[in-house]
Amino acid sequence: MKKITIKTAKFLTTVSLCCLLSGAPVWAAVIDNAAQAMRLATEQRILTQQLLKSYVLSGLGVRSRKADQAIQNAIGQFEANNTALLSYVTDNATRTQLTQLVQHWQQTKPKYQVKPDKSQLLNLFSLNEQLLQQSEQLVLSLQQSDGSKTGPMIDLAGRQGMLSVRLVALYGMMAWGYEAQAKTGYQAVYSGFSETSEALQKVPDNTALINHSLKDLQRQLQRIRITAESSSDTYIPGLIDRSVVKMLKKVSELQDEYQVLARTLDD
Repeated sequence: MKKITIKTAKFLTTVSLCCLLSGAPVWAAVIDNAAQAMRLATEQRILTQQLLKSYVLSGLGVRSRKADQAIQNAIGQFEANNTALLSYVTDNATRTQLTQLVQHWQQTKPKYQVKPDKSQLLNLFSLNEQLLQQSEQLVLSLQQSDGSKTGPMIDLAGRQGMLSVRLVALYGMMAWGYEAQAKTGYQAVYSGFSETSEALQKVPDNTALINHSLKDLQRQLQRIRITAESSSDTYIPGLIDRSVVKMLKKVSELQDEYQVLARTLDD
């Protein structure tokens, strides 16, 4: 089994993409259009992985206090997003899916309000996977009901953000001794990210800036993979997380670019 190396370099936590970039406290979101609603729904997927990632990093002792605060911030942001979406969504099927998500969240939330416990990690992981699936169904339902032409693009860009954070969460689980349970999913993140990137690159409405961002993200992921694999006998969760935070900034910029595109395509 690999050893765990805890780096002392600056550790950056992610809450949602918006909070990541601004460092602002949690605020209730306001939705003005379909593209914004889709982006907020994709953030819910990201936040499920942020919660798991922060729980694992705290348990590993990787800047535990900041990881603990990131959990609290993610809880607040997840609930603020749910409230905003409930205020915006009128489609019955989507409201039903959102209600189911909120109900499952009430079962999962208490697990994140206690000190990280290695013996409880697999149970938490199972609950969190269900929460991720509920969030995924919300995105799909919203995409079917809102009619935004850029909805599928924002979905795919948001999926890249979710996969980026998931990579750290699963890598951290392996570092915590659950390699058998997390390794397959960890490896699948790389292929999933590449498939999503390829799908986005085929979008005919992409601008030159969007295409450049997509290629840059793929290069960043490849560098992360090389870094992780080059450390064959030591886990370096802090360093991998710091690298992924840089990717999330680019993902946020990509979603911004698609929201700008939405102003033209959805008019």
